Amino acid sequence: MNPAANLGLQDQPLVLNQGCAVDEPVDSGEGEVIDEPKPPSALPRVWINLGIGTGFGVASGTAENTYRQFFPRGEQAYGPAESGCAIARWVAGTRDVTEVPGAELVQAFDTFGAPGTTGDMMMAYNAAQCAERHPVSTGMAIAPFHVEPEISVRIGKRVSLGLYSRLQVVTAASVYRDDPSKDLTTSFNDDVRNPTPVGVKQSTTFSWTIGAKFKYFLGKEEWKLRPFVGAFGGYGNSRLRVNMGFANDRNGNSVPDDLEIGTDTDINGAGCFPVWPYNASCDGDMNATNDQNLAANVAASADSSDRVDVVRIGPAFIGALVGFNYQIVKHFAVFGELGLGGWFPDQSSFLIDITVGPAITF
Repeated sequence: MNPAANLGLQDQPLVLNQGCAVDEPVDSGEGEVIDEPKPPSALPRVWINLGIGTGFGVASGTAENTYRQFFPRGEQAYGPAESGCAIARWVAGTRDVTEVPGAELVQAFDTFGAPGTTGDMMMAYNAAQCAERHPVSTGMAIAPFHVEPEISVRIGKRVSLGLYSRLQVVTAASVYRDDPSKDLTTSFNDDVRNPTPVGVKQSTTFSWTIGAKFKYFLGKEEWKLRPFVGAFGGYGNSRLRVNMGFANDRNGNSVPDDLEIGTDTDINGAGCFPVWPYNASCDGDMNATNDQNLAANVAASADSSDRVDVVRIGPAFIGALVGFNYQIVKHFAVFGELGLGGWFPDQSSFLIDITVGPAITF
């Protein structure tokens, strides 16, 4: 580049050069302006995340494992409809109540129900109502623990897209019932009419989802700690743990053990109807006394802790997230996320998840 002017002293000349500033575009000489290339992103191109976390949300709808319970001498009198449902649920075992054939029900009503009540139970029987689960309205509930593997790829200087799964371990659920593996006669003698029923724990399997994540990274390129905002969505279920507020039903008659009672009266306080399986409790003889004592023993031996069930939400979800990625060394980082998701349509709720963990980066 030739000097445009030369001023000053001989030994200290002042020289003015014509040129371009460092950040100015360069003229190619043909009238075309060429932009200086931008520096590459300092973010990794690939993340392999393994997160662990917990969550909480609103539990509403119905419990997953608890049938709608009956409360003798409560707001609704216990009668043929309740007795028939209790027997039908017990006969169904692990099947859906609506799948139990009518002939099988009639035989069970005749064999295991109170004498002379089969006709009344059949007239009052409604399979759909008997299959109902107990309503839940507990407000906030927790989803105690989940594992969340994820792989994400950067598709721009600040944007990444990823695929992930949320694997939830359903912890501390505590639902006990009669043993469905036994034949009906054995179950009736060992579990249903047991003064101190033990029952078996009804386990809930883990929940899973699969979904996609979009993240937009904030901050400067030289920062190791890069916050981000984003969105997610996918398919699958989550479970919220809820305290049902009443005891377990270890003998399988759809009455909480701590509220067990032998008889109920109609809504006007007249008459007598036996609460199943205390079929002789209205007879007015020694058999009635024995059945009423049997019910009292079940109530006295009931576990003092409440039943803990889960509400399953989903199976679709969508939401927003905020978080950070901290690049410790070239191929290793740690991350944290806070996600707020809406779950629908079978049972709707929102779920707030907190997830942290390590990441392998490339």
